[in-house]
Amino acid sequence: MISEMNEMDTDWRDRRYLDMLGYAILAGYQLALWRALGSGSGAMTQMLLGEVGDLVLEALRETGVNIDYDVAEPDKIVEDVLGRIGIAREVRVERLEDSVKHGRRLRRYRVVIKDSMFAPVHAMLVQRGMREYPLSPEALVIAAIVRRVLHSRNPRARVSVRAILPASGNEPLEVIVEEVAPLTN
Repeated sequence: MISEMNEMDTDWRDRRYLDMLGYAILAGYQLALWRALGSGSGAMTQMLLGEVGDLVLEALRETGVNIDYDVAEPDKIVEDVLGRIGIAREVRVERLEDSVKHGRRLRRYRVVIKDSMFAPVHAMLVQRGMREYPLSPEALVIAAIVRRVLHSRNPRARVSVRAILPASGNEPLEVIVEEVAPLTN
């Protein structure tokens, strides 16, 4: 995808308008998926996180963003990547207390994102009455990274992610990520 983009003549295009159009299309697709999947959509959501995540990580690799996934905790990778590729000016990852739910150990993180490039999408969704945006671009990138780190240790591990939209333009986006692994691992 990146190599094809490099072949295009983009000098005459206004990137501001194209970016906003792309964000609107992306938000529309994600909202439609979110509504179609509904609350009982665990397997489909996992498949979506896997497919999108693999494409995101491939695109990052193609643009020269090399990531060492063999780490104990993915928090530093998330902070580094989101800042380096320009998704957000400030990213802070906080490890939350682990919990056990339905026989599974959940390692949890809170990612606080300030000055996201997708803030206009967040504002539009809040105006439409939404409080959460689980398929936000930021959440998908974060889930892809955490999922890849997990899979190096346990290929059966899964990721759960939800993004809490800022109520106003002064508040950050908050993404809650849960690593879901079998209790025995």
